Amino acid sequence: MFLLGMLFMFVGILFKVSAFPFHVWTPDVYEGAPTSVTAFFALVPKIGMFLVLAKLLSGAFYVSLPYWQTVLAVVALGSMVIGSLGALGQRKLKRLLAYSTISHVGFIVFRVFNWRS
Repeated sequence: MFLLGMLFMFVGILFKVSAFPFHVWTPDVYEGAPTSVTAFFALVPKIGMFLVLAKLLSGAFYVSLPYWQTVLAVVALGSMVIGSLGALGQRKLKRLLAYSTISHVGFIVFRVFNWRS
């Protein structure tokens, strides 16, 4: 039950920060929102969710290091690849910002959590 709860927590947090594989909604929302709301979406929820994720992974979920480390490595790599490749064909600035955000989330996840443990 602990691993199932951990999985649900990760899904919710990764959806909120629009990381791979929960990134599909991001370009459409960014394109349809006003510019000020898009700037807010691009920054504020990511900061809060990464703080929550870091607190969980360094505290309660630290004992299950082998489980979440591989998952976050795949999420980071997937976010970097999808975000970078998705941004190549964009003609609208807000969609480009959305794919850039997806890519940056991957870099942040990869940098914040040390994979060598």
